[in-house]
Amino acid sequence: MRTTIKELENKIKLLNEMTKNPLKTWKKIDGVYKAQIGNYFLYQAYGGCQIHQITTEGGGVRTVITGFHSKSDLWNLLDTYINGVMDCKINLVKTLTDNQKLTFYKGA
Repeated sequence: MRTTIKELENKIKLLNEMTKNPLKTWKKIDGVYKAQIGNYFLYQAYGGCQIHQITTEGGGVRTVITGFHSKSDLWNLLDTYINGVMDCKINLVKTLTDNQKLTFYKGA
């Protein structure tokens, strides 16, 4: 099956929703565009694709899945990343349910 950019963007939207990160990469605030920290987005260059995440209001990013990949390869890598995020969330809920104190968890 052929993977499209739209399909990748939809999967990245799911990742942003799962992690409660902003759905838009940039937002206009008081007439100035500011990057939305935490947002995952698709980056394309050199005939391949990567997933980036915004780390600063100025638009600084980190590469979430390193290397440039074909759309179909990135789809599979993104599936693996999302499964890892789901596993972490499940384990965190189990830990909190067991009343174990986590020093890094501040609650929502």
